[in-house]
Amino acid sequence: MPAIHSQGYPSEESRELRPSGSRDSSERSFYGTRLFILDRVFFVYNIIFNDPDRPGEVSQPCRQFVLHSDDAGASWSEPVEILKDIGAICVFGGGNGFQLKKGKHAGRLIIPGGTQGGFRRGFFLSDDHGETWSFQEVELSGRLEATGCELGDGTLMLNHRQSGYGMAASFSDDGGETWSEQSAILPDAWSSCNNSALSVVNADGETLVLIAAPLGPENASKYAIEQEATRLERGVEDSKQSGRSNGGVFLSRDGGKTWGMSLKSLKQGDVGGGINV
Repeated sequence: MPAIHSQGYPSEESRELRPSGSRDSSERSFYGTRLFILDRVFFVYNIIFNDPDRPGEVSQPCRQFVLHSDDAGASWSEPVEILKDIGAICVFGGGNGFQLKKGKHAGRLIIPGGTQGGFRRGFFLSDDHGETWSFQEVELSGRLEATGCELGDGTLMLNHRQSGYGMAASFSDDGGETWSEQSAILPDAWSSCNNSALSVVNADGETLVLIAAPLGPENASKYAIEQEATRLERGVEDSKQSGRSNGGVFLSRDGGKTWGMSLKSLKQGDVGGGINV
């Protein structure tokens, strides 16, 4: 196992490769996501080498790294370079990655997303507990940002960012080897942002699927209490309503076939989407 250091990020010798916020300098940007499993936390990220003399251009191909923590983030491993064959920005998430619990691929780590090189959609996977990673392309529509989870019967659900209202889900019953055609879900959810999915098991042993997404002003009034609904008008100066306003959490008890509103928040501000535990 790589050496562990106690500063929350890699050691002094490797500081050039560590994530230090969204931007370390004008010459390097960092972009990544996290993956929580029972005994380890992973953080996967890009280093984007910005060219200071050519705004919007890069001075060398993007590189990807992974860190892990075995003590809930108090200390972190050295960064390890991964996905060396891609050479472009990898879009990790949307939301969290997840670990498969059922089927012949139990233990597999999955991070939905895509690569900017060739604009490929799909997911990143590891079958050796995060030591090595590869990218699996899936023929889907939408943007590169994506989220997903494992359902109660072991089926995988994958959602890539779309445009406007309504999300699109694809399903796999073989651990991600093959995928169904996308089907429309959650017509009230604003999908032009990084929404987030999560499956949890409640005290009764029932698997619940949660998707966090904004409702915008057009659909939020269906779920709002009366005095709030009167304020949900796009562009109104005192409410600043947009498609990303009015975050909600949708809940499914039947593996994504039907959905209800589990929880809602009608506070001001934009919602990018995310359920993190």
